[in-house]
Amino acid sequence: MYSELKDTWRLERSSYRLQKLPSDLYERARGYLAKLRAKLSGDPSSLNYIIAEQEMAVLKALIEDLFNLRVHKALALTLEGYQVSELLTKEERAVVVSALTALFQGKEDFLKSLVESVEEPKMTLIRFLKPAPRLMEGDVEYGPFEAEELAYLPRDVAQRYVEEGTAVELD
Repeated sequence: MYSELKDTWRLERSSYRLQKLPSDLYERARGYLAKLRAKLSGDPSSLNYIIAEQEMAVLKALIEDLFNLRVHKALALTLEGYQVSELLTKEERAVVVSALTALFQGKEDFLKSLVESVEEPKMTLIRFLKPAPRLMEGDVEYGPFEAEELAYLPRDVAQRYVEEGTAVELD
């Protein structure tokens, strides 16, 4: 198992592409680690215990690095538009799907909040019944307007002219 993992790790490290792995690689590694863990029930000063402990540490690091490397590659390739799911194990696929779901949901939430915060004011078409004075709204100046003149104004500005009786709203 150690040789297979080491060779797989080296191959994965040496390429920008995802390599095809046996679908049961992590499951077999889990089983092998369980066997090593069983050896740890003996005397901590025994040679078998020390070897099993060291082998477990190396295997865990190798598996973690292989997994992280493959997930990073899969995310990068997917974001570039490549299909990689058939090259992933079920464990890797679950993490990649979860990360992509969170990424796209976060992006969607951000863009939605961005659009909502800069939404254009609703506009209203009005017709002036009589001359209307200039009106300041924030940094923008509206008017003056003549009788029978049409204006397409932000709703709150148009509403002020309508409430004053100088204009009527048109639909």
